[in-house]
Amino acid sequence: PEAVVVTPFQVIKVRLQAKENLGRFKGNVDCIVQTLKHDGPGGFFVGLRHTIWRNSVWNCVYFGTLHEIRGHLPANPDGSHSALTTLIVGFASGLLATVVNAPLDVAKSRSQASIGA
Repeated sequence: PEAVVVTPFQVIKVRLQAKENLGRFKGNVDCIVQTLKHDGPGGFFVGLRHTIWRNSVWNCVYFGTLHEIRGHLPANPDGSHSALTTLIVGFASGLLATVVNAPLDVAKSRSQASIGA
C-alpha cells in the first residue's frame, strides 16, 4: 500500500531531478501536467513494480539482519537489549539493507525519469 501512495510523488520528484529533463519543466505543476498529457494517469505509477520490489528487498534484508544479529548478542534478563545495542544493530542492518537495495533504487529511478516513453 505504501508504494501506491508514494510512487506518484516519486515520479514527479525523479522527473524534475533527472539530468535528461533539465529545463523541460517549469516546476512541479508543469511536470504533473506534462506527465498527464504524455502518459495519462498511469504515468504517475511508472516504476510501481520496481518500488514494490525495492521496498520488499529492503525490508527483508533490514529486518532479517536485525533479528539475526540481535539473536547472537547477550540480552538483559528481561530479554531486551540496551539502547546502544539497538542503535548499533539498527545502524548496521540499515546500512546493509541500503547497500543491497541501491541497484533496485537506481532501476526504479531510471524507469521513472523518462516521460512519454
